Parts: sequence; structure tokens; C-alpha cells
Amino acid sequence: MHFKIYIPPPDSTGCEIANAASAVVVAEGVLNSHTSAEAQRFLQKQVQLDVTAPRHVLIDAARLEYLNSSGLRVLAQIARDLRKTGRKLALCGAADPLRELVEVSGLAGLILKYESVAAAREALFE
Repeated sequence: MHFKIYIPPPDSTGCEIANAASAVVVAEGVLNSHTSAEAQRFLQKQVQLDVTAPRHVLIDAARLEYLNSSGLRVLAQIARDLRKTGRKLALCGAADPLRELVEVSGLAGLILKYESVAAAREALFE
């Protein structure tokens, strides 16, 4: 079972992460009950960064193959934590089944969905 979550190199996202108004995180593989603790620890660190200078968290999910209720629960909790300080969580580039899972779970108002990281940045920072 493969899962990897990381901050990509600055040149791969088009901006320097440290100076951005958003933190881009890449999630790859399977986000389920076996990997959700790792995802939660990593994402919680992003939530705690720069609390006084709000940064949205954009998850590049183009290579996320599978997401179940455990993974969805982690994303929902992170989104709630971000919301407390006026920040947002966006799932970017996810496959249709993953986007539909967010919809049917009733979390579409909490977890934003965009076709790409670029589309999320454009929508959030216009």
C-alpha cells in the first residue's frame, strides 16, 4: 500500500512555498485507515504554520488513487481547523470518484474542490 505526502519543490508549483499565501501539499497513493495518521500529522503541521499569517492549504491530489472514510475524516478535521483562522482546505486535481466522495459525504462546503492547483489559486486569490 503506497502513500506519500510532501511539499513539492518551489519550481514545480510556480511559486516559493515560504512566501506564498497558500501551502501546496502533494498526496499520492492510498489515503485510508492505514495511512490517515501519517496524513493527519503532516497536515496538522501545515495548519500550525504561520497562524498569524493565514495560508490556505492546497492538496494536489492528482496522484491520489484512493480515499476512504478515514482519509476523508482527516481532511474534514484539517479543514475545520483551518476554518477557525479564516483559512481553507482545497482538494486540487482529484479524480472524479474522489471528488464525488467529498460531495456525497456532505463535506463539499468544507473541503473545496478545484481542477488544479492553479485554478484554486486563481479562485482563492482574485
